[in-house]
Amino acid sequence: MGTDIHGLIECRAWAPGLDAGETSWHAAIDLTMLGMVTRDYEAFACLFGVRNYSGLWRPVVADRGLPPDASTTTRAELSSWGAAAFGTTWPTWTEISAIDWNEPATPGATRIARYHRAPDGTLHLTDPAVWPRAFARASGINTLTTDPSSIPDLCPEGTLAEVHGTENVRLVVWFDE
Repeated sequence: MGTDIHGLIECRAWAPGLDAGETSWHAAIDLTMLGMVTRDYEAFACLFGVRNYSGLWRPVVADRGLPPDASTTTRAELSSWGAAAFGTTWPTWTEISAIDWNEPATPGATRIARYHRAPDGTLHLTDPAVWPRAFARASGINTLTTDPSSIPDLCPEGTLAEVHGTENVRLVVWFDE
């Protein structure tokens, strides 16, 4: 049985109905829009402690649960998974941007990879490390005419954090099998 990731990026901001200066968390982007619906088990283990069976990773943000001030949309989406959901956790943009992506993995760890599920249900490695084209398309980039190496320059990191502040953007995730 495989493990899938679900979740939303939330931003804390003012919204109609709040007092002046008051803010609350709002769902901004569903992970499916970012192409994060693949089963990258090494990423799950490294970032969230899910499927870290061998203990090769020191997870960045494991087992935090749902933030107590999570948005109504995020609460409803997580609730729709019922008892099937597990591993709920969240990092802020501040925590994500502080990750040393060049830090060597623990000995024995493998690279993050993308797999494709064949009609017979088996998984096949399609790329050992890939930037999701689905995110580029969702961002309005024509992936047929744009050089893939230029995409990171078109979509700089931290855009939401620049608008809302680094502590006001977070990723809320959960998993199911």
